[in-house]
Parts: sequence; structure tokens; C-alpha cells
Amino acid sequence: MKKLANVVAFSPNVTRLENDLRSQIANVMAQYPDLSAYGFHFSAGGEWDDLELYKCYRDMMLTSRFADEVLTCIEAIYAPRARWEARAWRLDLGGSYGLKHAVERWVREGNRDDLASYISNGAFIVAAVIEGWVPVRSQRSPNCRFAREGKR
Repeated sequence: MKKLANVVAFSPNVTRLENDLRSQIANVMAQYPDLSAYGFHFSAGGEWDDLELYKCYRDMMLTSRFADEVLTCIEAIYAPRARWEARAWRLDLGGSYGLKHAVERWVREGNRDDLASYISNGAFIVAAVIEGWVPVRSQRSPNCRFAREGKR
């Protein structure tokens, strides 16, 4: 797992090192039992109806790699992003899938080898929830949009 000491500089909500982040990920998993590394579970036929595969996707949320993805998202959420405004970076306007791609672009454009270069949809959702955003589910989709705490 990458070094976590700098995370405190980005997020007031991640205050301890690795164990605290893992605890927060577990809390989000408990709060949203249908969330996996690839987003929310839904019934649409095909692989999304395979509960064993869904369980594997959910177990991926317990890995160090997933924790690195969540940390990368948290850092991106707090990064200066004047150039991002044109890309509709704001959480309250963007969907989880588009925003996970925005984080991946941010990593590439910043040449940040110390950050996760692949971000799963679920990692962005978990990071947003840790930072106080409420997922607003899309019907028949693993994706969601976000509202600030208390708004839907």
C-alpha cells in the first residue's frame, strides 16, 4: 500500500493511516451492502445477475489495491482543479463513472507514479461517501450521481 501520511493534508475525514481507511471502507460497505468495486449491484441479466461474481467484486473492496484507489480519489477531490471545471468535475454534477475517468486523467496528466492509475467505479463512490457525499442511484446501472449530505 502506498504511503498514507500525506492523506491528512487532503481530507479532514481520513485522519489516521491504513487501519482507519480500511475501517472507513468497511463502514461504507456496511452502509451500502449492494456496492462493489465496480459500482452498485443491479439486475440486468448477464454477469450482473451472477451473485458469486458480485461477491468477488465486493471482496475486491477489501484489498490494498482498492484502498490505494480510494486514496487517489480523495487526493483528486481535494486537488486544485481550475482546469477541471471545463470537464464538469464538480461532484454534484458528475456521475460516478465519468468522475472515476476524470481521476484517471488527473493522475496521467500530473505524471503521478505514486498514485493508482486505474480507478474502479466503486473506489470513487467510496471516496465520495467518505467525503460526505450521498450516492443517488441510477436505475438499472452500477453508476450513481451524488448529493451533498442531507440532499438527494
